[in-house]
Amino acid sequence: MHHINHIIFDLNSMPFVTEDEQWDNFKVIIEVLTERNYQITLIRENLKQESLWLDHPSVSVLISKQEDWKQLSQEKRLFLPNCCWITENSAFQKDLLQNQVSFG
Repeated sequence: MHHINHIIFDLNSMPFVTEDEQWDNFKVIIEVLTERNYQITLIRENLKQESLWLDHPSVSVLISKQEDWKQLSQEKRLFLPNCCWITENSAFQKDLLQNQVSFG
């Protein structure tokens, strides 16, 4: 089993995070994870609240359409053994499973 230290949040598949109260809760989660030395990648079709993280050294933001798996698959750092995806996208989950990448 690999040690997970990079968490990828597919925010395109998590529409509830766009609500203000949920976004505030999500920010707290990100802050706790970064304080514990996790690398975070946020994936969204466009920058909304994610722009708050652009200057944070442990958080990266990728602009990608929800269905653009081909573009994401070119980002090899997202598929290393130390990664875990958080996504509700069943097509992404299928590909992650086939490639033995952790997801939740």
